[in-house]
Amino acid sequence: MFERGGIRVGVIGAITTGTARMAFEENIRGIEFAPIAPQVEKYRKILEEEKDCDLVFLVVHEGLPHSSRLEEDWEELVDRSKRGELRLEEAADGLELAH
Repeated sequence: MFERGGIRVGVIGAITTGTARMAFEENIRGIEFAPIAPQVEKYRKILEEEKDCDLVFLVVHEGLPHSSRLEEDWEELVDRSKRGELRLEEAADGLELAH
C-alpha cells in the first residue's frame, strides 16, 4: 500500500499455484501457493475496508503451460464470474493483462 497525491493505493500480487512445481525448492521454502480467486477477494476486502484504500490494483502472473492446476484455477475464476460471485473487473480498480 502507498499514497500518492492524497490517494491511498493498495496492490495485490498473485502468482500461479504451478510455481510450487516449477521453482527451485530453496527459493520457495516456507511459501504457500493458494488458489488466486479467494486470496484476491480476501485482500481486496482488507485493503478497502480496513486500510481505507481509494484504489486497488491487481498484479497476477499466470501462465504455466499445460498445467491442470492452472486450468482449474482459471475455470474457477470463470465459473465464479458467471455465477455472479466474482467479477474480475470489480475485483480491483486496475487490472493489467499481458504475457
